[in-house]
Amino acid sequence: MKPSPQQLLCYEAAENDTQSITVDSVAGSGKTYTLSGMSHRLPGTGIATSFSKPTVTELGKKMSQSFPARTMHGSGIDALKSHFGSVKIDQRNDKTYSFVKNHINKNDLSFQLIQPILNLVDQAQTAGIVPDHHRFLLEDTAENWEALADQYDITFNSDILSTARLALAHSNKIALNEHIVSFNDMLYIPLFFPMRIKQHKTIIVDEAQDLSPIQHALLRKQLRVGGRIIAAGDEHQAIYGFRGAMTNSYEALAQEFNARRLNLTVSFRCPKAVVDEAKLYVPEIESAPGAPQGDVIRHEEMDISSLPPVILCRNNAPLITLALKLFVAGRTVEVAGRDIGAGLRSLTKRIASGKNSDHMKSSEFYARLTRWAEREMKRKPRSKPRIKDKLAAFKALCEHHQTLGQVRKHIDSLYIDPNNAKRRPAEYHLTTIHKAKGREWPEILFLDSFLLPAKWAEQEWELQQEKNLSYVGITRAQHILHYCDSERINL
Repeated sequence: MKPSPQQLLCYEAAENDTQSITVDSVAGSGKTYTLSGMSHRLPGTGIATSFSKPTVTELGKKMSQSFPARTMHGSGIDALKSHFGSVKIDQRNDKTYSFVKNHINKNDLSFQLIQPILNLVDQAQTAGIVPDHHRFLLEDTAENWEALADQYDITFNSDILSTARLALAHSNKIALNEHIVSFNDMLYIPLFFPMRIKQHKTIIVDEAQDLSPIQHALLRKQLRVGGRIIAAGDEHQAIYGFRGAMTNSYEALAQEFNARRLNLTVSFRCPKAVVDEAKLYVPEIESAPGAPQGDVIRHEEMDISSLPPVILCRNNAPLITLALKLFVAGRTVEVAGRDIGAGLRSLTKRIASGKNSDHMKSSEFYARLTRWAEREMKRKPRSKPRIKDKLAAFKALCEHHQTLGQVRKHIDSLYIDPNNAKRRPAEYHLTTIHKAKGREWPEILFLDSFLLPAKWAEQEWELQQEKNLSYVGITRAQHILHYCDSERINL
């Protein structure tokens, strides 16, 4: 592939400048390819990094040998091992869960507070709060804790606050004294408890729009004095604010490191018709010279036989409903996202536990689930749409199966481990837009586009991220983009 004029400008800046660089990259503009080209022209050595393992794996295939790829959590665990000698990974964060559960039991508090407390601890670590009034990234004040709870729709009261503070302090103590660390601890502990973190002259950062406050802090500590950041990202593809990513991560990084701003505005992925659709959200995106026309088709109705093999949706419930239709029609189907499947399966255990729960009638399980959902929606009004989404998914499953065991088995069959040796490619691949990020397909169906923006999105950052989701969904298409509503798809 011959570099474009914009890419050549990036290469020249990497080779001849000493200033940090950020590359504003529209969807499909070849930003990882561009970072790779820059890595081969940068003087000296450094590291390439990003927030997710799949992104770093892809970086590792393309970067110069002078810039080995490492996840941020990998760099954190290196610092922990160097400091402690060895560490034990607490995969499920049992140390925090056990503390919270015991504290609630001893103080006769409601067990319904466990999840809000754990969620709040998680966000506090990501934001950089350290208990006992130590100043880290965010000061330990009740106002800051409550602001986090409000931002991430977490139930908040004095009991939740006091227990969350105690739980986080306990977690820190266990990490520092017993060297037992959770996933969040891999970044949090080396930064909160000063440890030697390997520094680099140059750090290449991909997907810069998806970084959290604590990941920004790690970059600052990893960079040598006088070093430079080379980062690429797209603020219009920032869609992970719900899990702690900064909603202005890309802009903040550019300003923090006084970066020279360069642009990749040409999409080599999308045809002209899809680019025109994407312009509704990102006016600066351009078609590549000689790009095919492609097509955007809005269907009044579709038969299952005419569906493309890849289907995207904002929510999970319509995907499961459609997956059941395809299943009834004798087609093979998989739904992307094992964590979604694990969450649905975990909810079945929460509602109906015990050795014999698989034999429970699906109608009885759904009645119990409905009562749980009604309680949860009263307790957390802003979570009502998400709870309804889960309820709708289980309604479709329970109407199709007689027992809870069959429902669980169906969930397992929809969410297949891609590393499982028994896995065979299905005829249809269904995925939420969040799970589709970073991927592309020749032809896709954008299902139920009316779900964007989500009705629960009220804050400005939430509404912007909903627009970003539409843009991400549209720009997965390499040739043809279809639109259709679930209720218009016929057997």
